[in-house]
Amino acid sequence: MVRKTEKQSLKLPRGMGTMHYTKNGTIEYKRVLILENGVKDRKTLHGKTVTECFAKMNELQDKLNKNLPLEPEKQTLSVILTM
Repeated sequence: MVRKTEKQSLKLPRGMGTMHYTKNGTIEYKRVLILENGVKDRKTLHGKTVTECFAKMNELQDKLNKNLPLEPEKQTLSVILTM
């Protein structure tokens, strides 16, 4: 299912997203997920192994399917001050 290519990237089947190795040795996994309002959003996750990346992405997809709120990736100072 997953093949390693010369460019330090992993070949996934069509529709499964993209994976590649970063400089520090972790794997970066990008995939388009459909949000609850029908909008498509590209999410990026990092993991040490391929199975860890798949597990994190499946967990994120489950949260979206159950309409649970996602934790923000980054918070700016203005967001924190308005809380």
